[in-house]
Amino acid sequence: MRALTDLKNRITDIYMNRPPAVRYALRFVLALIAVMIIRANLGFNDILSNMVFVVIFSAACMFLPPRVMLPAVAAYAVVQIFSLSAGLGVITAVLFAVMYLVYFRFNSNLGYLMILIPLLCMIRLPMLLPVVLAISAPAGSAGCIIMGLVSYYYLHYLHINAAVFQGIADTGEITKMSMALTGLFTNKELLITLICSLIVFFAAYYIKKIPVNSSNHIAVASGSGLYLVLIIICNLMFGAMTYSKLWWLIAGCVITYIIGLFISGIVLPLDYTRTEFLEFEDEEYKYFVRAVPKAQVARESVKIKRIYSRKKQDNGKDKEETL
Repeated sequence: MRALTDLKNRITDIYMNRPPAVRYALRFVLALIAVMIIRANLGFNDILSNMVFVVIFSAACMFLPPRVMLPAVAAYAVVQIFSLSAGLGVITAVLFAVMYLVYFRFNSNLGYLMILIPLLCMIRLPMLLPVVLAISAPAGSAGCIIMGLVSYYYLHYLHINAAVFQGIADTGEITKMSMALTGLFTNKELLITLICSLIVFFAAYYIKKIPVNSSNHIAVASGSGLYLVLIIICNLMFGAMTYSKLWWLIAGCVITYIIGLFISGIVLPLDYTRTEFLEFEDEEYKYFVRAVPKAQVARESVKIKRIYSRKKQDNGKDKEETL
């Protein structure tokens, strides 16, 4: 815990000393990741898929605030899909517009997480975000999980069925739109992942609030284990479980547990050895408060001691004359 707290202090010092550079670098990396994922799965437009354009677009996004960067990345995906089909482009634009107006317009700070969800799903760690958000974000962040998973599985469906959509005549735009919506709302994998993620999020969120020592660590362990049990049961019910998927799930939950413990020690390290229970009252209420102080690590203070050479003083007495 001491090492994690010291690491947090160092990260804070770096951010405070060079906030603009760090902020722009993080925005560029996130924008580049999002655009590269869209390019790899929906690279239907040759101009937009050119690597030079990708880098320039990502560099432009790093100067945009979260409220604007997320719509810009969504617009990039919509234009790519328009190159595949005008009808699919319209559906995608409406879907992203509804998400933005209903949720991300009022929770713009969570727009970065919307970009990370597709990446986590691609590396088979969809359980990481619910656990991390449960211990570090308010309950309303569950909407980010819903929006992110829906967006990922919708774009993934377009990717794996791109050849089918290209084979349909240009006059069959309504057919393409119907296929896309049907594929989204009947996707069993989306349904399983969404239900399990929300159950894990709220379970870990309320476990974190239980007045016991190390509640954050207990929430991380419970959330990781609960997701593994739920996802295995759901896959067995739908007949989608394989040995390969089972090993990936186990490895993913172990990685989620390790990363969750690391983030809980970085975001909000608490010193449970100094927990205090306070009791006081006013004219109308009596209050019972459990206070857990933040973990503090004394910062290293470096003292520099300067050593100067002493000059010899020749006062005439140090000389001896020998006869």
